[in-house]
Amino acid sequence: MAPCNDTDCFVTAANSCGNASILYTDDVGTFNYTTTNCVFFKTLVSLNANESQDMKSALEGKNMTCIYDQGQFDQRWVSSLLYGTENCTGDLKEALGELIVFTS
Repeated sequence: MAPCNDTDCFVTAANSCGNASILYTDDVGTFNYTTTNCVFFKTLVSLNANESQDMKSALEGKNMTCIYDQGQFDQRWVSSLLYGTENCTGDLKEALGELIVFTS
């Protein structure tokens, strides 16, 4: 598993169905992204400190798995918390879906 230092490296590896991982922090929080054989794994490690404890309890430690074809990696999986999840499964996707319903 090749560690990446930035999302460009990760997306390139993912598009070629290679093996890569990155621990990535953005405005939302810290994520662990892994890809192997055209399967993407996203885990929300921790939300930023300004998020509520309820939100942290609902999302932290949850993950989702997304399957894609070579060359068809959806970059929204690493740039967005919500978009591009229609081809994904897992407790992170379910928790996000529930939050959208309750905040709409």
